[in-house]
Amino acid sequence: MNLRALNAQGIGTVSTVLAALDWVYANRANATYNIRVVNLSLGGAAVDTYANDPLCQAIRQLVNIGIVVVASAGNRGKDSNGSKIYGLINSPGNEPSVVTVGAINTFGTDARYDDAVATYSSRGPTRSHRTDAGGVKHYDNLMKPDLVAPGNRLVSAQAPNNNLIAQNPALDMNVSSDPTQEQMMLSGTSMATPVVTGTVALMLQANPSLTPNIVKMSLMFTAQQVANFNHLEQGAGRLNTEGAVRLAKAIRTDLSSATPLGANLLASSPATSSFVNGEILRWSGGMIADHTFIYGSELVTKYQRFYDLGRLLADATLESNGVLISDQTMVTDGVLISDGVLISDGVLISDGTQILSYGVLISDGVLISDGVLISDGVLISDGVLISDANQAAMFANVSYNALRYGDDTSPTTAAAALKRSADRLARNANHPNRARFFDGANESILSSVKPSSVERSETNPKH
Repeated sequence: MNLRALNAQGIGTVSTVLAALDWVYANRANATYNIRVVNLSLGGAAVDTYANDPLCQAIRQLVNIGIVVVASAGNRGKDSNGSKIYGLINSPGNEPSVVTVGAINTFGTDARYDDAVATYSSRGPTRSHRTDAGGVKHYDNLMKPDLVAPGNRLVSAQAPNNNLIAQNPALDMNVSSDPTQEQMMLSGTSMATPVVTGTVALMLQANPSLTPNIVKMSLMFTAQQVANFNHLEQGAGRLNTEGAVRLAKAIRTDLSSATPLGANLLASSPATSSFVNGEILRWSGGMIADHTFIYGSELVTKYQRFYDLGRLLADATLESNGVLISDQTMVTDGVLISDGVLISDGVLISDGTQILSYGVLISDGVLISDGVLISDGVLISDGVLISDANQAAMFANVSYNALRYGDDTSPTTAAAALKRSADRLARNANHPNRARFFDGANESILSSVKPSSVERSETNPKH
């Protein structure tokens, strides 16, 4: 079902998207439509905290009644010079209950070993915020995206009288003389998002009893980590449709809010790896939970209280004196919180290079101030997109170019990307500050080493 929220030029307003979301909510019980998943391949600058963002509020309402919402992360992962940028996750991708999707470049091959996170794919953390009465900004700083999927130079259906094709005829695949059967090529996280949405539909077809939180956990638990990319770039890893659907089939169909904590989640025990196209895909074995990565087999073997409707995956944790701990009323003892989020080596979450503690990885280097990263990229400050017209125009152009051109897929580029990834991992393994920790009561590691009097970073309440 297509609810048209954008015009023929791909432009819309918050009000038109809200109208579409309101229609979904109003028709939620209509058996003719049977709406179980919503795809949002759109977004705008995330300025207000998700708690006050009307798009996020409307989406939370849908998730709380059992509808899975999948949204694109955005195409603002680099500047016009190609330099890596952190902190530009779109709204509503900054909403905790959403499945937020980034893009990978497959380099046009079926093999996965050469996959890389697309250079344009927006990276976390979320920088939406609220400002208190004292003028202090409190950032959401959520780890996003949740996972990544193929989104570079994908071929799909083309609408007749397509304005984008008229301006960019090279995108036309010319597969048919019938304009209703034509196809075109596009790139971006908006292309990757429907790949995940389609997987969710298959999961719900296999097991209609799944709650949105079980779906989201399963997508991340079965994801395959992309070597040498951190969690703010790839989330839990690359979409693994085979694993996600197989896990969905194995989960009990009689679960409800009355199911006790620690009860068996599975009706059968699936293997925790997949075999696809001759490759063994190891599952990540964990999930993103707002400000950390939590893991353990009991995420899929035992029922966790935060799988209920009206909960968030982040309800698995509590904050105590600046440290994240497990909420024992929500999780079983076998669910563990990562001591530090890693650059994945592509195999297991327990392997790889530890960069920072407290569950949020900022870069392949060390954060030295609010908005400056060593060796890896730049953390964008809040308000840049609305306070600086030149910056806004630059990122709009970067996003548009990502949509039209995507990343290079040539074999030379793929080989160079693999070498850069290996070199980066080796360099950071020897970085003298790679294990430097930032702590302090109520301060996340996004705060400056010397916080200013007018700006600091703080973990917001989850609800």
